Amino acid sequence: MAFQSVPNCAEAVIRGVVNTIPVVNVLNFTKVGGSYNQTDIDALAAVIDAWFADSIMGHTSNQVQYVETVVRGLENLNDYEAQNNDETTFGAVTAAPMPGQVTWVVKHLSGLTGRSARGRTYIWGIPVTSLQADENLISLAAAEDFVEGFDELPPLVAAAGWAHVIVSRFTGNAPRPTGIFFPVVSYAYTDLRLDTQRRRLS
Repeated sequence: MAFQSVPNCAEAVIRGVVNTIPVVNVLNFTKVGGSYNQTDIDALAAVIDAWFADSIMGHTSNQVQYVETVVRGLENLNDYEAQNNDETTFGAVTAAPMPGQVTWVVKHLSGLTGRSARGRTYIWGIPVTSLQADENLISLAAAEDFVEGFDELPPLVAAAGWAHVIVSRFTGNAPRPTGIFFPVVSYAYTDLRLDTQRRRLS
């Protein structure tokens, strides 16, 4: 796909390792009030680095590693970029992780209908101790921990002048002239059932 601008937005690529397999999560943000510069991108990378280490990794296996966050502007083909690994760390739960392809989903909600107006994050590094007796289900406590971790994100990025958003690049299976975004207003989950991502197979 040819380059598609998403004005006033940036993406944060969160990199980790589960069972020797590289894994990533991608989150999108908009600069509140308009355009961004290198300082803004640097600040966002630092916030996401600290947030993921503090709010998410504490609920993952101590055998998985958070490596770094890379933030890149989405407005221009050649745009600002920042990398931050100040808080690189391992998970805090002393237990083996589930296989790399096993995950669970936190939903990003905009309050609007339609697939373009909602997003999700596939959680990696879930400890085996975070499952129910039915091992197809994550425990309620673990699910709530991950959602609460995401609840901590908006005020942190807001302090740096950013807002978490869902970026939409297509409509009706056709590329938009430019990407648009929907602000995230809440986080939730559909159920406690584990999901899979086959590209993370380990």
